[in-house]
Amino acid sequence: MCSDDDRFTRYKEALDQSISYVLIQDESLCGYIRCHNDYGNGVYVYDLLVDQKYRGQGYGNLLMTKVKAEFPKTEIYVLSGVDKYYEKLKLKKAGSIFEIK
Repeated sequence: MCSDDDRFTRYKEALDQSISYVLIQDESLCGYIRCHNDYGNGVYVYDLLVDQKYRGQGYGNLLMTKVKAEFPKTEIYVLSGVDKYYEKLKLKKAGSIFEIK
């Protein structure tokens, strides 16, 4: 079992190896996206978070558009636990993720 300190340390290490963008509106952090470039095999979006009070304004889509603009010739894949959001954006489902326990 991992302590909160261990999880925080591991997340900081993951951030160091990730591509992240933040969206700030009126000096407030509205949204955040964290990705990993698999060097020619695709860019994988691990985290897409929009503050609840800023949802419904297109910020999540804006963050994903930023990633696509940064990697125009690379496939972008989203690892999702909230498929309805991405279905609403009319993204094509491409496979599944399975957890090994």
